[in-house]
Amino acid sequence: MQEDCSAAVALSDEETYARQARENFRALLNDMCFFEELAILGLGRFQFSRRRRMVAEFRSVYMAVWRLALGSSFPEDADAIFTAFCQEYLRRSRDRHAQDIVRKAEEYWHMLRDASAKDFRSLAEQLANLSARCDEEHRQAVTLKLALHIRAVYRLIFDHLI
Repeated sequence: MQEDCSAAVALSDEETYARQARENFRALLNDMCFFEELAILGLGRFQFSRRRRMVAEFRSVYMAVWRLALGSSFPEDADAIFTAFCQEYLRRSRDRHAQDIVRKAEEYWHMLRDASAKDFRSLAEQLANLSARCDEEHRQAVTLKLALHIRAVYRLIFDHLI
């Protein structure tokens, strides 16, 4: 009987941590303004459609980065927590592109999963290629700045996981 109680307490603790991780990330994602990311890409205030598209990309990227952080802290439950978050995001989001954001988050997660630990260069390169209209030298600088910025956001996400 005591084993059943301790198992129930352990299960509720895991559920509490998972819920707290989802709520913390939802708050972080909702508070992100993406000004720095857009500035790195050189997108001005009046490039409305490109800015909107890149904000959606960064939402997807940071969801994937959060999944990476989950894998470090919750290796057994990371997939389930990520899936639950994506379902909540789709249910709560008013963004008409929510389906695309979640689909791209899963694609970015697969890209990160296969890369070496916390190396965000390939991810940054893809984002720079999506957005930048510049020569190769400038694109390399943008890629490096983005990779470093994504690394800093990863640390922020990891520090606020629970």
